[in-house]
Amino acid sequence: MELVQGCRNKRELELLKQDLLGRAAELVPVTPQISEHAISLVEAYALANGLKMADALIAATAMASGLTLLTANAKHFRCIEGLATAPFVP
Repeated sequence: MELVQGCRNKRELELLKQDLLGRAAELVPVTPQISEHAISLVEAYALANGLKMADALIAATAMASGLTLLTANAKHFRCIEGLATAPFVP
C-alpha cells in the first residue's frame, strides 16, 4: 500500500508495477519482530527526523530480510543507521 501511496500519478504506478514484475519481487509479510523493530525506529527517529510508521515498517522489513530498500525518496530513510538503500527512478 505504501508503494501505491508514494506514486504521484497512474503512470508512476504503472512503472512501479512493471519494475517490480521485472525484479520478480515478492511480498514479505510483516512479522511481530518487524513490527517491534518499526516501533523502535519511530521512537528513535520520529521526533528529530519525522519518520512515519509506514516508512518505519518498510525500513524494518528490508532490514529484517537483509534486503536493499529501493526508494524514489531517499530523504525519508537516510537517517536510519544500518539500512541499505538504492535509488528507484520512476
